[in-house]
Amino acid sequence: MFVPGIEAAVEDYSRHVQIPDHIITALRELVTSEFDQANAHLNEYLALAGDCHKLYMSIDDSLRRICNQAFCEKIASSPTPAPSRTSQYSPFNMLFRPEAHTLP
Repeated sequence: MFVPGIEAAVEDYSRHVQIPDHIITALRELVTSEFDQANAHLNEYLALAGDCHKLYMSIDDSLRRICNQAFCEKIASSPTPAPSRTSQYSPFNMLFRPEAHTLP
């Protein structure tokens, strides 16, 4: 069977496949619930975004590691009490540029 024949067979098959309304309703409710939960978490984290230290301290070690790997290209520290230095990945590095803190 050539590709056009296969395509026609799939089109014909799809005419007979119907998802029952109660399944569509359940899927809609499930997806909506998941989005609502995700938005609630997003709102929590965005509320903390102004205080990165508080946000960082609110997550567990595994999430801290993921954040460090996602945001920082490298972290340099020294044995002295000098502060550590970081080099952020793009686009996060723009958050630390003074020009990004002013409105156009």
